[in-house]
Amino acid sequence: MVQQDKSARERSQADAAVDARGRTVAEGFTALDRGDLVTARARFSSVLASNPNDADALGGMGVASLKQERFAEARTYLERASRAGNPARWKDALTSATYWTYTSDAIGARSNGQIAQAKALFERAIAVDPSDVTAQVLLGEMLLANGDPRGAEAAYRMALRRQADNPDAIRGLVGALAAQGRGDEALEFANRLNTEQQAKAGGINKLRGEAQAAQARAAEARGDLGAARSLFEDALLNNPDDPWLRLDLARIYVRQGAVGNARSMMDGLLATHPDMTDALYASALLSAETQDWSAGLAQLERIPEAQRTPAMTALQHRLWVQQQAELATRTAAAGQRQQAFAILRRAEPVAAGNAELMGAVASAYVKAGDPARALSLVRGAMAQAPNDTGLLLQYAGILSATQQEAELGSVMRRLQSMPLTTQQRADFNNLNVGIVVARADVVRRQGDLAAAYDVIAPWLAAMPDNADLQAALGRMYTSAGDDRNALTCYQNALSRRPDDIGLQTAAMSAASGVRDFKLAETYANQAYEAAPNDPGVLAAIGRMYRAQGKLDLAAQFLQRSLVAANTPAPVASAQGRGNVPPGWETAMSRIGSNPLPGTNPFAGKTAVDTASNPALASGASYRQALPQSYSQPVPNYLPPPQPAPYTTPYVAPSSAPATMPNAAPRSASGGGYGPDMYGSGQSGAPLQPYPGQDAGYQQQQYQQPPYPQQPYQQQPYPQQQPYAAQDPYSAPWPMSPGAREAQSNAYTQPPPVASTKKKPASSRKATAARPVDPYAYGAPPQQQQQYAQAPYGQQQPYYPQPQQYAPPQYAPQPYAPQQYIPQPPAGYAQPYYPSQAQPAQRAAAAATMSTGGVPAPVANSQTAGVAEELAQINREQASTISGGLIFRSRDGEDGLSNLTDIEAPIEGRIKAGNGHVIVRATPVTLDAGTASSEPNTLARFGSGLGATATPPTNNYGSQTATGVGLSLGYENRNFKGDVGTTPLGFRETNVVGGLQYQNAITDKVSYSLAVARRAVTDSLLSYAGTRDQGANLEWGGVTSTGARADLGWDDGTSGVYVIAAYQFLDGNQVATNNAVKGGGGIYTRIIKDPDQTLTVGANTTLMHYDKNLSYFTYGQGGYFSPQQYVILNFPVEYMGRTGLFTYDLKGSIGVQHYRQDASDYFPTNATYQSRAASSGATPDAGAVYPGQSKTGVSYSLSATGEYQLAPQLAFGATASFGNAYQYREWLAAVYVRYSFTRQGSAQPIFPPQAFSSPYLSLSN
Repeated sequence: MVQQDKSARERSQADAAVDARGRTVAEGFTALDRGDLVTARARFSSVLASNPNDADALGGMGVASLKQERFAEARTYLERASRAGNPARWKDALTSATYWTYTSDAIGARSNGQIAQAKALFERAIAVDPSDVTAQVLLGEMLLANGDPRGAEAAYRMALRRQADNPDAIRGLVGALAAQGRGDEALEFANRLNTEQQAKAGGINKLRGEAQAAQARAAEARGDLGAARSLFEDALLNNPDDPWLRLDLARIYVRQGAVGNARSMMDGLLATHPDMTDALYASALLSAETQDWSAGLAQLERIPEAQRTPAMTALQHRLWVQQQAELATRTAAAGQRQQAFAILRRAEPVAAGNAELMGAVASAYVKAGDPARALSLVRGAMAQAPNDTGLLLQYAGILSATQQEAELGSVMRRLQSMPLTTQQRADFNNLNVGIVVARADVVRRQGDLAAAYDVIAPWLAAMPDNADLQAALGRMYTSAGDDRNALTCYQNALSRRPDDIGLQTAAMSAASGVRDFKLAETYANQAYEAAPNDPGVLAAIGRMYRAQGKLDLAAQFLQRSLVAANTPAPVASAQGRGNVPPGWETAMSRIGSNPLPGTNPFAGKTAVDTASNPALASGASYRQALPQSYSQPVPNYLPPPQPAPYTTPYVAPSSAPATMPNAAPRSASGGGYGPDMYGSGQSGAPLQPYPGQDAGYQQQQYQQPPYPQQPYQQQPYPQQQPYAAQDPYSAPWPMSPGAREAQSNAYTQPPPVASTKKKPASSRKATAARPVDPYAYGAPPQQQQQYAQAPYGQQQPYYPQPQQYAPPQYAPQPYAPQQYIPQPPAGYAQPYYPSQAQPAQRAAAAATMSTGGVPAPVANSQTAGVAEELAQINREQASTISGGLIFRSRDGEDGLSNLTDIEAPIEGRIKAGNGHVIVRATPVTLDAGTASSEPNTLARFGSGLGATATPPTNNYGSQTATGVGLSLGYENRNFKGDVGTTPLGFRETNVVGGLQYQNAITDKVSYSLAVARRAVTDSLLSYAGTRDQGANLEWGGVTSTGARADLGWDDGTSGVYVIAAYQFLDGNQVATNNAVKGGGGIYTRIIKDPDQTLTVGANTTLMHYDKNLSYFTYGQGGYFSPQQYVILNFPVEYMGRTGLFTYDLKGSIGVQHYRQDASDYFPTNATYQSRAASSGATPDAGAVYPGQSKTGVSYSLSATGEYQLAPQLAFGATASFGNAYQYREWLAAVYVRYSFTRQGSAQPIFPPQAFSSPYLSLSN
């Protein structure tokens, strides 16, 4: 009985349990039916707790998970339920769970770039449930975006066979057909759709636009930006209100340099739809890509907070942090470092947790002068995320900017071995380019141009369109004195970065060098409009005007440059307008000025005066490889002006957003090289800059004085928040679905496989290692007052750092670190391997380092250079008075060809415009000595035997002359003119004067044209005229009236010139004469530096006079007038300076030959000639001077020295000796020069400018 009761109780309890389990399961399914998934899962879980294999509860949990889109979990529950019994009950749900598990896994694999895996998963999903077209459509989208339009077409057609009106499949098929170049077929398919199908797909115009947009993306992916732009514009006509299509087109405009057009593309939509959320978001994305942070913030603020997606919130934080970093940089540049640090401390909490934003803050700390804090931030972040590739790239950029070479090499080698995304690979290459360009500039500044070219040659071959490599090549050409090729390189770089002020300035200087001042002024206007208060721009414009001879304007701009360099810039100054030049759409063809592979255009060339060239001294037009955003491709153009500048909110975002979607969305990489209207995929410039460079161009050459590294009070830095590792695969920027991956796929990094490609063979071996300092990649951080293309400061060595993320230790180590050698993207030749610095070099470099590990503050050499240039202009323009004493002696026959000439010129130069009015007074005393009483001598002077047949007597009178010459003239850089008289008081006085114009045809070819009437100063007879007192005869005072043309070519090292002249000679009672002269020469400067020049050459001169009038009887001229004269000369000149003393030494030796025809004693008086001839007493038969021909050695020596006694007073002396023509002559002179304009320094004029009489030439 008891046993029966027990069994009954157990049966009753079991029935009750079954009833309770059934009620619970029933309650669960009821909750499922009403959508209460939480209650349903609770009920099923309670059953499974007591019976883990309950089929009903397992199935219910599977269905609940399926509704919650937990597909993998749902599949597991449903598979267990099927195995527990009655699998048919759960078949449909299990099929759906399996289908969506594969589909969701495929979507994840696609977003991670695992295209092959994603394709396999989509295909498995399709096999599970062919009736659901979702996987088929997604497969088509992925294949189309990844360059397989044919496979995409098959997927879309498969979907349409199952669901003919699926709008995504319809649009996708249209795009796939268009991407294959079957645009007509795509439109034909769209037109065949019925009205309902077209309406579901958005209408026929939307389909046409889809076809055009697909074609545009395909063109963009292959680098044909011109075709892509045209197709996007056509697509926009069909879908004018599509913000993502507008963004696609705007990005094309940006890549082509038309930032203004890109901005107006988005503004146009906002003008008609001011509250369209997607339009505001797309416009903010464009602002972020053009680094117009304030404008982007203003656009996002217009979106109601409730409508902002997490991506929009992330973008807002990114824009705000970037804006703060930019504001801090400008604040520090204005000398307000403490305010800059406060701004950055406020931004740190918002940037925490995001590698890009923390990198932007760190970069700003470097520019503000606190590299230790920058390194601390990045190292702290890396301690939390040591394997974050993007963060490593950011870290490498900061190490480069702070000149930590040893650690930089380690990080770069680590990055080199890591798998990189397309964008990361581009940023890594950009860092390498920065290192390579910096090293090339170091070697170039050492004067070894061939070695400098070897540094960049492999990279130039691999990346011929890179703007910074082109700028570096341009600097090499400038250093070689080849401004024409330099200009070509700068123009090539500007075609990629048209708003780059540093490149505009460099191109302006090169254009001035080739004498293309119209082009130079064009660049000057562009740079001045963008940066009217930039010291570097102002100084460059001043130099341009100086080269033109417009000294007043040159002085004005150089003075403004000095003022600007010493005046803090306004912190909130508006950004310069992006200068979009007219004709921006001009095709940018592949560069044709690059040297051929395997050749070195600088082999054997010597650098010209690079030290004195401010445009070269610091690597003009190169920017630091200092990352600001390793993940964001941004163009290198100044942002456009905004109607109303955005004001920074009073309250910053309180913290980083809870969910930061992969460092904010980013655009696909434009890994190709830039715009080409004609469809070339091999031209242009990369869309992304070097990691983190500023879009706005800072000042290039004339930095603010370095900030002293002294202790300062500052608030404690906020504690860094934990740093989350970034997903290496960031989602692309939001864009139209078809564009989402098209661009990125075009430049996707291929999977690492063993390459079978052969590297192009080099036609010559790599240059052997050269002894250069391999250290230093960028300018000192405290000299970041530069354009974004920052000039390199004096490169300093780096030293090994401990490889832990702790505050940096900068003490030099006792060993030389292994040099990191950047490798170009494609094989060309062996990279340049600089030798390790010797210990002495490292010690010398270490001496220039501060304890903070950055170069110690030094005097601002750039500003000093401008001051010196301004002083030179002031000296050139100054009003001066000069006076001297000149003694000249020609040996010859006393009373005839002998001459002693003493002159004491006084000259006043009065500034007038860009030149001077010149007033001269020159007292002159001449003495020819006393003629011998010998009849032979007396017969060859004056009337001789022509007046009487009896032997003459010496009653000719004194052969001396005294007078004062006067002249008035004006001269500037190109023109000289004067008018005056030969010395008043001479027996013969003549009006003399002349005009000369000189200019350049090109940077190497110059010319000069002159007409003049000048005194012939060979003898007292030709210079002053003389008198035969016994016969009462006066004659002489010869003048030469004629024209001369000179043409020369000079490349800065060597030159060649030719001259041609015609002269008509006449004097009082002197026979007229005609002469032609010609000649030419070559020369080369063996030594040329700022303090000395050694020139050697060879020249020749040819002369012909109609008559030989070299004698002293009445009617003769007393000047050398051969009928044939040839000289071959080998001159040498050495100029130098030591302190306040400058000197010029010249010498020549050669061979000369001349021939003189016979000449009548009295060429102008037949009576005298007949009487002398018949007398039979003349030394020469028939009273005819015999002809002669002579060949002999010619030589000459001269020396000039000048000493600057005081800033306004100089003393000089000159002496020369030579045997030109028929005589020997020596000359000595002393002079003083006083300037009425007080000079800023006592720098001497170099080369010395010897002061001379207007009647003598000391320069030939």
